[in-house]
Amino acid sequence: MANTCRFRGIRASWSRMISGYMAMAVEVTNQQEQRQLWQVVDLLDRASTWESITNDPSGVWIVQPGSPLAVDDAATAPRHHLSSYSWNAITVAVDHLHCLRRSLIENSATGRPQVFLHTHAQASLLRGALENAARVIWLLGPEVRRQRVFRRLGLQAREITASDKIHKIIGATPPRTTQVRSDELRALGKAAGLTSTELKKVFNPHEFGYARIVTQAATLASLDSNLARFAWNGCSALAHGDFHATLSLLDREVVGQQDTMMLGRITMPVQLLHAAAIVSTRLIDAALSRYRECAGRQI
Repeated sequence: MANTCRFRGIRASWSRMISGYMAMAVEVTNQQEQRQLWQVVDLLDRASTWESITNDPSGVWIVQPGSPLAVDDAATAPRHHLSSYSWNAITVAVDHLHCLRRSLIENSATGRPQVFLHTHAQASLLRGALENAARVIWLLGPEVRRQRVFRRLGLQAREITASDKIHKIIGATPPRTTQVRSDELRALGKAAGLTSTELKKVFNPHEFGYARIVTQAATLASLDSNLARFAWNGCSALAHGDFHATLSLLDREVVGQQDTMMLGRITMPVQLLHAAAIVSTRLIDAALSRYRECAGRQI
């Protein structure tokens, strides 16, 4: 069940979920939340512009000869170019944000936009946008090429492990063995000047976890790293359906009790949506900017 209320000419529908079969509607009138919701809408309006960039057939993703990314690509050829990996992550981030906007904002029959908040699902979309944009900034952020190559190879090593798991689940054999793919990464690392210690770290998944990636990317994007970690951790927990996140992050109100079960009304807090939208859009902006610098192009 949804409740509809007016926000400066916008009708905002707030979905509510109650344990069991119940659903109740509560009108939200907090002025700060109204302002934050409008700010989120304004931020997500940029998703349309970014989508046109990532869908543009003119080739804005093409790397200029002699640019830093061109040299990076040569160092990771032929399979692990930093440019294609980074641009793919940018398009994935934009796709998540565009989908979020479509799930959040809908035009009514009267032409007025309606805003719909979900308790958990939109956190998944924000997480996807945030993680992919952060990964681009983190990957292309170092000024030293060897470090960029090291990070690219480390991310690829994680994909080898993930790919092997999928092949095992479906009972298939990868086209190239784990050893062949791992040896390829080691050879590229040696050619790029990685030390023996760095080559070992390439295959240590803890070196390439998202907690580190998001924190460092936020710093590179001149964002508060604590805000970025809050947005990422909060959205990840809600995406997983973690019960602690439902209890601690979502707005909730006890509305009754049936036997030993407490009935509660839960709602996505506008504050978390607001924080995650700020972080995601700032990171996508920074990712596009860094790609432009490294590729030698104007985006």
